[in-house]
Amino acid sequence: MTAAFKEETVRLITEVGRPVSEISKELGIHINILYRWVKQIQRDQQNALLGKKSSGARECRNASAKKRACRCKEERDILKKW
Repeated sequence: MTAAFKEETVRLITEVGRPVSEISKELGIHINILYRWVKQIQRDQQNALLGKKSSGARECRNASAKKRACRCKEERDILKKW
């Protein structure tokens, strides 16, 4: 699902005021997923207003840092064996 589709769906819920259960039935998307989209988009918009990066970017940076740390530990262990 594209970001535009998610944003439009959330707009129907938050701005237009259509019931989540109705949209869920129409689109065939589980109601919990729709609530997650609403929460995620609201959080990202709030972070944008505060000048913070989106949580998705933060998660990506954290995953990258964990990979680098793991690689460094492996290299250190190899060097210890020498």
